Amino acid sequence: MDIGMFKDKVVAITGAGGGLGSAICRAFGEAGCKIVLLERNADRMNEIAGQLRDKGIDAYTVEIDVIDPGKVKEAAGKIEKEPGHIDILVNNAGGFANGPIEEFSDEDWDKMIKLNLYGPFYVTKYFLPLLKKSRGAHIFNISSIGGKVGLKNGTAYSASKFGLRGLSESLSEELRKESIRVTTVFPHMMNSAGDEIEPEKRNKIIEPADVANQVTAAAASPDYVNIPEIIVYPLASGVVKRDNLA
Repeated sequence: MDIGMFKDKVVAITGAGGGLGSAICRAFGEAGCKIVLLERNADRMNEIAGQLRDKGIDAYTVEIDVIDPGKVKEAAGKIEKEPGHIDILVNNAGGFANGPIEEFSDEDWDKMIKLNLYGPFYVTKYFLPLLKKSRGAHIFNISSIGGKVGLKNGTAYSASKFGLRGLSESLSEELRKESIRVTTVFPHMMNSAGDEIEPEKRNKIIEPADVANQVTAAAASPDYVNIPEIIVYPLASGVVKRDNLA
């Protein structure tokens, strides 16, 4: 990848302290971008930011709660002061919960929908003026393979991730006139904890870096190229379907 093409590009990543979020931070940072880490957990965010700075990567830290529109507006205001704009936005913050629907609490349902669907909506809405300052901005919405295939005992999770796909498609049509691209990413189950994976289990699990590399590659595509979806799953699993997600 040509690092020069990313020089001085500003990438904002929600959920930057998690396994995938930190991998995306590193991938874009090592490609030459300035990184805006957006995270609710300040300790974890500062730890990742420190690691980036040790590599000579410009890293800004902004605390955020993506389900609180007031906090999202505050975060946008801080970014407007410095670094001043956003070229690439990665809506990565999210959560997972499962269980039979009859045992799933109303509160947990609301939490999943708010975190996985309201969050990307609020961040995109209130960060849009920052994106419009860029020539050819790009939004990545991190869904899940559970946004392609309904997961057993995962009604709230899959509903929120399927909804994110619809949000992305509508945004893509709405923002094309602004030369802003929108890509939805559907990762398979990931080794977010960094565990040692035995070869025989590799047909069910991928690494966060595998997804991060695909996101940076899509961001590096020419401005006239549209990549609406990225699906990442293990080669050994075959075509993704319910029986190889169990």
